[in-house]
Amino acid sequence: MWVAESTLARVRQEYMTSLLRQDLGWFDTNRGGEATAKLAESTLTMSQGMEKFPQILRSFCQLICGVTIGFTKYLAARPRPPARAQTRGW
Repeated sequence: MWVAESTLARVRQEYMTSLLRQDLGWFDTNRGGEATAKLAESTLTMSQGMEKFPQILRSFCQLICGVTIGFTKYLAARPRPPARAQTRGW
């Protein structure tokens, strides 16, 4: 959770920095309220996505571990073929 919050804070900072670097003509064509609303909406979407990432990662790790354990149990439980008798040449 800490990583998501610090990342979002950095995104907000970069967004505001780029917003303040715009020419004055940009502010004539775009309203300031739209920029802040877009920032809030974007960070909310990113926050929701970052909250889902650990769940996806955990599920993927559980899948890999489950398949590995199942495969090793399968290999350990299957019957082994009998040893072949040693035969001499012709």
